[in-house]
Amino acid sequence: FYAENRFQKAGTDDLRRAMEKASQRDLGRFFDRWIYDNGIPRLRYATATEGQELVIRFEQTGDIYDVPVTVAVTYADGKTADFIVLSTEASSEARLPLAGTVKSVDVNPDGAAIAIFDKK
Repeated sequence: FYAENRFQKAGTDDLRRAMEKASQRDLGRFFDRWIYDNGIPRLRYATATEGQELVIRFEQTGDIYDVPVTVAVTYADGKTADFIVLSTEASSEARLPLAGTVKSVDVNPDGAAIAIFDKK
């Protein structure tokens, strides 16, 4: 984008087209929510262990955002694993493989997702 638009006037729509071309994805909702709007996503979540999987469910209220969320699992032996879960619908579920007995699960521990999180 920089090389093609250096020393030229470029706007948000130009950036969007370049990012869509590079990612081969429609980024309309992303730009509508994160660039043009001024809201913050609100996500409610619940976790459960089923066999050797951690099941995490997210529910978004209000406008739906594309939100990548870090989920940190701490095992009983002290080891940790981080997963990135993408919440893109009003209700979504992810099943994450576990490598031991779960001691705790933290949602967005790194603060990377700009959102309000509520545990169910």
